[in-house]
Amino acid sequence: MKQLKSLETALCESDRIIYIDGVHPQQNSKPSYGWFEKGAKAVVKTHTGRKRININGAFRGKGIRSHSCFL
Repeated sequence: MKQLKSLETALCESDRIIYIDGVHPQQNSKPSYGWFEKGAKAVVKTHTGRKRININGAFRGKGIRSHSCFL
């Protein structure tokens, strides 16, 4: 936090700090873990053969603006 505060105070008027992250959801889930009773089977229904999509999001820490890019 000290480094972030130091960076924020050193910014010029036109500079921005932006946080970026990517996620890769699938329409048909493939669960790799979960909470179930021992010996119980978990059922996850699927209905199509669509493929993965990539979603990249950017969040500007001040001013609360968010942007997404779907590829």
